[in-house]
Amino acid sequence: MENENILTLREALQLFDDYANNDDMAYYEVYDGCYQRAHIICEDLKQMGYVSKKAWASSKTTSAHSMVVWRPDLTFNLGTHVAPVTPVLMPSGKIVDLVIDPLLFDGPATLAEFHTALYLKQPDGKVEVLAPDQAPSFQEGSYMFHVDVDDQTTDMAKADLAELARRKQNAYEHRIVFRSKARMLVATTLTQEEKADFFKGNGWRSQSSDTLSRSPERGFRPHL
Repeated sequence: MENENILTLREALQLFDDYANNDDMAYYEVYDGCYQRAHIICEDLKQMGYVSKKAWASSKTTSAHSMVVWRPDLTFNLGTHVAPVTPVLMPSGKIVDLVIDPLLFDGPATLAEFHTALYLKQPDGKVEVLAPDQAPSFQEGSYMFHVDVDDQTTDMAKADLAELARRKQNAYEHRIVFRSKARMLVATTLTQEEKADFFKGNGWRSQSSDTLSRSPERGFRPHL
């Protein structure tokens, strides 16, 4: 793997922000759109010459919605979840797989952060990182249930997101997401003036993880 085909942390954060601030990606939709967003971003990364993968999360229980997400602004349940992954060259020189998921975070997240945010504490909870055209062990279909990635998938994914943007059925347009270690690391290199708007964007802002421990009203929340 050659470093010239790997995003730096700042490049990865800029790419993340481009998607997070794009209304067409419909990140305000909590329950729909993850298959479509993951596919589109993986295709974009591929077109730009970068490695792309998918992080599939599932907890194999009898519940249809077995993962509980305590996002700072909202508690919701998911049956499965998928987000794009790409290797990133960190300032330390280490290459780390980071998850691009503006539904949950304010920046590229480590697999450990992704796992924790989805509260995969059940015995069978796991994250599988796979090639974009490879199906996870818990389902048939590399795009979504019973559907494989093919030449028509990108057009279908864009059409689905356009429909989500049109109807906004489950829209949370001012989401508060988990603060990522990646964004906090970049923040250490900024001036106070540059930091003023660094933890917010179009329709989102992030909350420091030190507030995500316990709340009498909300109960336990996972530490990131």
